[in-house]
Formats: sequence, structure tokens, C-alpha cells
Amino acid sequence: MSSSSGNLQLSPDVLAHVVDVHCHPTDSVIPDSIMDSLALKICAMATKQADQGLVRELANKWPDNVIPCFGALGYHPWFTHWIAVEKAPSKEEHYRKLFIQEKVADTGKDTELLANMLHELPDPLPLEDVLLDIRRNFEDFPTAMLGEVGLDRAFRVPVSLGPDGPRKLSPFTVPLDHQLKILEAQLDLAVEFKRNVSLHSVKAQQVTVQLIDRLSNKYNDRWDAISIDMHSCGLSPEKSHPNVFLSLSTGINGRSPVHRTLIQSCDPKRILAESDFHDIHECSPRVIDMIHIIAEIRGWYIEMHWDDSCPEDEWGVVRHLEENWKAFFRGSHFKARKTLLAGKQNRKFRKEKMYDTDERLVSSIIPLDTTESGGGGWSMTIDECAEILTDCHIGDSISINGACLTVTEFTSKSFKVGLAPETLEKTDLGTLKTGSYVNLERAMAAHVRFGGHFVQGHVDGIATIVEREPDGNSLRLLFQLPKSSKIGRYIIPKGFIAIDGTSLTITSVNDEDATFGVMLIAHTQSKVTLSQKNIGESVNIEVDMLGKYVERAVKAGLEGSVLGSGLQDVIERTVEKILRDKGI
Repeated sequence: MSSSSGNLQLSPDVLAHVVDVHCHPTDSVIPDSIMDSLALKICAMATKQADQGLVRELANKWPDNVIPCFGALGYHPWFTHWIAVEKAPSKEEHYRKLFIQEKVADTGKDTELLANMLHELPDPLPLEDVLLDIRRNFEDFPTAMLGEVGLDRAFRVPVSLGPDGPRKLSPFTVPLDHQLKILEAQLDLAVEFKRNVSLHSVKAQQVTVQLIDRLSNKYNDRWDAISIDMHSCGLSPEKSHPNVFLSLSTGINGRSPVHRTLIQSCDPKRILAESDFHDIHECSPRVIDMIHIIAEIRGWYIEMHWDDSCPEDEWGVVRHLEENWKAFFRGSHFKARKTLLAGKQNRKFRKEKMYDTDERLVSSIIPLDTTESGGGGWSMTIDECAEILTDCHIGDSISINGACLTVTEFTSKSFKVGLAPETLEKTDLGTLKTGSYVNLERAMAAHVRFGGHFVQGHVDGIATIVEREPDGNSLRLLFQLPKSSKIGRYIIPKGFIAIDGTSLTITSVNDEDATFGVMLIAHTQSKVTLSQKNIGESVNIEVDMLGKYVERAVKAGLEGSVLGSGLQDVIERTVEKILRDKGI
């Protein structure tokens, strides 16, 4: 997004109080003259090993402009495949394990592509070396911050890292469990050294919230001692966690109208502004653009000059953001935690997860030996789902991406199911791999109020996403059925359909193209994996069972049944009525 800052200016005395909380200036050449004249403060991010020294040098050379707490650290999720969490026999084995062996099947194309890419991929760096590097930087910079680190489920490994022209992307992604191990190890160090964090989260909202919940329970007050900045993120968990802040940029968040809703709904004391830009020339105008947007949406005026004595009820946007930055930098959110917990108790709010679809992690998926029960199929284990297993029994049914499956084993937080050959043929569950996220739903108990649509968990077929289009804070998706599919006749406008187990209303149908559309509201997007799937990915489809019952009943009536003589009787009675009505 190009900057519109030509008409957006701040006076030098106001600009001196602005902090760009997330940028990447070392990704481009930095003229000394620009840094010497820089009026605002910047928080310079490091994303990979080569950045560490550059950011250190920048912080040492311009300590008044480059905030030292962002001086040195972090491994961006785009580079986590360069890190080995355990020792591999060879470089090739390391990347093969990440990119190929996790897949259910390899046609040979992936192996060939990896062989061609291997010479450009670096030798994997042991995780312990990464942590040692971070530890040293923390010691050298007493207020240094961890950043940029995080999770990214949309990133695909580039085939080439060449500097010229657009990069060609491979089909390879970094398994989420690999990213999680690296991120959590770095966050453990942040807690140990009491350092704040700049966190990246793309298409990983649910698992990010779960990670924050887990670390909050693990470290208690030690976790509340540090601050977390969710940078350029479409997620706003700050109302549940008093140490979580939200920073927005025009380049990332400005692409979607949802960012205006985020600004409006975010805790006003925990919103920050950033440029998230790689060129120091653009950092100032881009962060000013975002400040103007925040001012407009929150109803805060833009200061024309700086007044330190201004009372809080008369603060402008820059003063609000500066005070928020000070609270972030200071950390120690213990009082806020107590206030938040008291508020939750007063509301007496309890979320019923048993009947929601919710994302959970596939911890293993392996082929079964033909001598085992269910041989010829697969077994799959789902982890981190304790809340839906409180009254689980062997033989219970749990829907996984819309397919009703039987629990064969379970623990307090995980369960195992078998995937029979028919299930693999009818659904896309065979394309899952370790680290994939799935929708889970328990069978509805007979004593609860029924609402919505009937979902049996009996998948009728698959469809492919062919269009994906934001609509305000909603998301419109268009799906295409295979040419051989016969389920299109059960799909009608404003009718019901279950996609990966999520009950949805059909918004459009095109019989000629064999396509149909649905719309996901913001709440649904936050709860299910469908919102994170891309064009070309497959989904499981269950159509309305009532339509199938009606079709069968009509067909039986026309073709003959115990109660009638079938089609011949229907035709004869119809002809007789027509003749009688015409007096013939």
C-alpha cells in the first residue's frame, strides 16, 4: 500500500513522542543522514540469523532513535525450517522430514523438487545454538526484546531466494508442531529474562490463543511480568490477557476493512501503531498514516503541538499511544490480571464448547498394518482437546472435519480413531498430516435444545475451493464439485450444507458450473479451519439428509411400492383427471 502521508503531517515536537513499534529497516540500505534526522523512535526487528548483527549495530549507533529493547533478536516463522529441533543425520534428511515425510503420500514430484532446491537451502542450525545466540543478545542488551517470532500457516517455502523479481513458491509448508517447538523455546527464554515479545500470527489464531493460555497457566505471574505485542494481526485476545497488546499497520491490516473493527473493539489502553516496513524512508509516513486512522476511529484528536501538562481526559491520539507504549515497555501487568479475573467472575460467563466446532491438532496419522483391526486404513490421534473428553467413552462418536468417527482409545487430553478405506475414499482426511488442524464436534445429547441444521457426520463427497473473497468482516467462499459428483441436486439456495462439519447456509448455486457459495461471519471464521483454507484446497461435504429422504420417497412412489402400483397408476389417474376436467 503506498503511503498517503503527503497530506498527513505531525509537528517535530509531537513526532518525537511517536514510536514505530515494529519495522524492518535493516532489510534495506540505511543512509546515515536519514537516521541522523529521524524524529521518531523505531523498534527494529530481526527475523533471521543474518539480521542479528545488523540490528545490534543499528541500536548501538543510534541509541536515541532505535529502542534497544528491539536490538537483536528473533527467528521469524518464515525461517524456522532452517532450524533443527533435533539432530538429523543429514541436511537432506532434515528438510525431507519437514516437507515430505509428514505427507500421507508422495508422488515423486515433491522429492524431485526438494532435490533441486537443496543446494539453496542452508545447513540446518541446531535449536540450542539459536537459543544460545538469543541468550547472549539478552545479556548484551539489558532491555532487549524478543522479535520477530511467531506462527504462520500460510507461508510456503520459496523455490528461490533470488533478489530479482517475484519469488516462485514451492508447495512446501513448515509443520505447525515444528514452528511451535521453536516459538515456545524462545518464549521460555523471554520469560526467564523478563523480556517483551513481538509476536507474528498468520492463519494461526486459535493455536496462538491456546499457546498464550498455556504459557499463562504455566508461568502465572512470571508470564504477566512481560508484554506481548500481536503485530499486524487480525486477532484481538487482549481483553482476555492483560499483558497482550495489538499493533496495526496500513501495509498489512489496511488491506482488510476488519482492521477498523479491531481498532474500535480493542482495549484503548493496549493499542499501538507500527509501519511493518523494510525501508527506513517509509517508516515515519506509514506509521503516521496508521495514527491518523486510529484517531479517526477512536475519536481522538491529533495534536498540533505537545503539552506535557495536558490532563488525561484531554489527551490526543499520540499521547494515548505513547502512554500505551510505556505500559507495554514497563510490563508487570499483575494488577490488570486481578481486575480482569474479578470481571470474569462477576459476569459468571461459561463457554459451552461441547457443541461447538473447534480447531485441534493432529498429533499423529499413520497407516495400519493389515493384520490390525481396520487394516488397510489409517489411525489418527488428535491432541490438546481435553475439554471435549470429560465424559468420553470407548465407542463414542466424534466428528472430525465433518466425518463421524469412533473413539478407539483416549487419554485425558487426546483420542484416537481409525480411518477405514471407505472413509479415506469418501473424505479428504487422507490428505491430513501431523500438525494439521481439524474441526471437532461431539455428538449432541438428546436432552439439550436443538437449533440449526441436522448434521450426521456422514460425508457425501468432497468439493474444492475456487474463490475466496472478503466481504466486510465476513468471508465469501465458492466451491466446485467434481464432474462425477451426484450430490449437486441436493444443494439449493438458502438451503443447508455441512462443510468440514461446519453447518452453513448456501448463498448461491450454479448448476452449470457445479459451484455453490457460502458466507462465514467473523465469529465462525474464528472458530473453524475452513476460514484458513486457500483456493485449491479440498473440503468434506454433507448435504441435507431430508432432501435425500424426499427424493427416495418420491422415487418409490413413482416406481412402485407396497402401497401403490407405481408410475403406471400415477399416469393413468392424471390422464383420467385431465379428460374428466375437459368433459371428454
